[in-house]
Amino acid sequence: MLRLYTNLLASRVLCAIPMNPRQRGFISAPGCSENSMLIQRVMKHCKKFRKDISVVLLDLAKAFDTVSHYHLRAGLERFGVDDWFIEIVVDLYTDASTKFHLESGITEDIPMTRGVKQGDPLSPQLFNIAMDPLLETISAEKNGFKWDSSGLQLESLCYADDNALLTEDPAEM
Repeated sequence: MLRLYTNLLASRVLCAIPMNPRQRGFISAPGCSENSMLIQRVMKHCKKFRKDISVVLLDLAKAFDTVSHYHLRAGLERFGVDDWFIEIVVDLYTDASTKFHLESGITEDIPMTRGVKQGDPLSPQLFNIAMDPLLETISAEKNGFKWDSSGLQLESLCYADDNALLTEDPAEM
């Protein structure tokens, strides 16, 4: 029953919160293949026009396990989510715990003091909300790859916790 409830909450979050367009994880679009095609186009463009490009690939270690519950609340508030919805999410994580089934039996309750719940339908959206300030900060730096003189640029591509940062100048990285 809880899974059905959090699935409903997740669909509401998807409709209500505008995610950074560079975040392609956990959305209803071919995000990973889209990011791969964009990187490929950038590389071909640079080769054709003899432009420099620097790409740094980042994979955040234990990203889902280390999201601060405080950060989740702050992220929801940042997007202007109604207090009643924030309290529902906070309640889902307050006094949350997990157990492991081992050969020797079931462990004692292990408190979940950080991280998003594995397998919960709401967790991917909460993770994207937690990642959004990082993507916004990277975009605000304006150090990305510039396609031409129009000002169109690409600073990062993100698929959940996997990120590609792009710039023409390695010193800006």
